[in-house]
Amino acid sequence: MLDVVGCEVVGTGKRDVEAVLEYVSPGRGVRITGDPGSGKTRVLTEVLTRLERSGRTVFLIRALFTHRNIPYAAIGRLDLSTRHGHPIIRLADNLAAQLTAGGRPVLLVDDFHHVDAHSLAVLEDALRRTDSPVIITIPNKADLSAEHLAVLSTRKEALVGISRIQETGHNGPAALLTPREAEIAALTATLSNWDIAERLHISIRTVENHISNVLRKTRKTGRDELHEVILSPESRI
Repeated sequence: MLDVVGCEVVGTGKRDVEAVLEYVSPGRGVRITGDPGSGKTRVLTEVLTRLERSGRTVFLIRALFTHRNIPYAAIGRLDLSTRHGHPIIRLADNLAAQLTAGGRPVLLVDDFHHVDAHSLAVLEDALRRTDSPVIITIPNKADLSAEHLAVLSTRKEALVGISRIQETGHNGPAALLTPREAEIAALTATLSNWDIAERLHISIRTVENHISNVLRKTRKTGRDELHEVILSPESRI
């Protein structure tokens, strides 16, 4: 459930990242909301980096629009075993076991509204048996099913609302990028060009053109360097 009392809705940028981490530290879930292109995924990517650096175990699900009707597409990215028994029960058992293991686990779900129904069943089962914090990104006006709402009901959440991608306060190469270029550069940390195209509902050629522009503007020579431009101390959001 969304705990409106005491929720803090802050502006885009480093403050968003700090707000998410502050809520997660004592074990609270967080819902990151905003309009398309507001920078939700960029904030989540930075949160993931900071959590891993602090020694926490992070499980990441990046749901895709084109996979929303494929059974277990979202949860399949966690590579959980289902050798015996019913897939939903076995997957839930395995996920619950991992979320109660050492390393203070945190589950991140990007584009929660695109998670398929079978994966939602696994998540609801596992989350009702654990207390690990869950961080999700979701648009302000997402059309959620009863299954989505069932998963959300397993946790009390704080809300971090993002109004737009931060365009000021950058120093260095990142200041030269458009909001879309910055978003794609951040996504290169964990997604292929094809997955980025699916996530943003644009063509693979458009993704490649944006990446080419980012490389030119930042004077980088390889794709694997792009997300470092966005997350570097000189250009941190």
